[in-house]
Amino acid sequence: MQLGLGAAAAYGLTSMPMAPARVGAQETGAADVTGPFDWKRHDGATIRALVNTHPYTEALKGELTKFTELTGITVQYDEFPESNYFEKLTVDLQSGQPSYDVFMLGAYFVWQYGPPGYLEDFLPWIENESATNPDYDWEDIYPNLRSSDQWSLEAGDPLGTGGQYALPWGFETNTVMYNTEIFDALGVQPAETFDELVELARTIKEEAPGAGFPDT
Repeated sequence: MQLGLGAAAAYGLTSMPMAPARVGAQETGAADVTGPFDWKRHDGATIRALVNTHPYTEALKGELTKFTELTGITVQYDEFPESNYFEKLTVDLQSGQPSYDVFMLGAYFVWQYGPPGYLEDFLPWIENESATNPDYDWEDIYPNLRSSDQWSLEAGDPLGTGGQYALPWGFETNTVMYNTEIFDALGVQPAETFDELVELARTIKEEAPGAGFPDT
């Protein structure tokens, strides 16, 4: 039994097939779920989750009691710090006998774990109103978050095509801040592209070496 633990582009929750599947040939079993949607369909079941230590995880753990009350499903989880989380996950997946039904990952790990067949496509489940609460508004999630975990599993194909290999849960942004006095003195402007950022960093290092972090 595969159960998606709902609610990643930075982080996501995804489920794994019980054994590696050939790319493009994965059978999810979603079509076998028929009839009215029932929160208690799997009452009494237990699913195992692997999570890393993160504020998102704390939020998730705070909702597990409600999830069990609603569904009758018990969630057991193992938690590891990010420093060795993905090592633990990779070893478990490569064993051929995975210990977990659902786990956290960053969107970029779809590229690593998707092609070997370690991830299950959620779209058949999301689109089946017998398996997913009809009130669940998949389109309400930002398109770029959905597409960050969606891929055909074929090298060179863009994101946003193919299966949905994780459920978007949260995202993080990186911010570049700058010292206006240094920029004014050098007569430079904030970068708008990565190429400009690299060139700007080179200029500041050469012309204002004391403005950044000291060399170590």
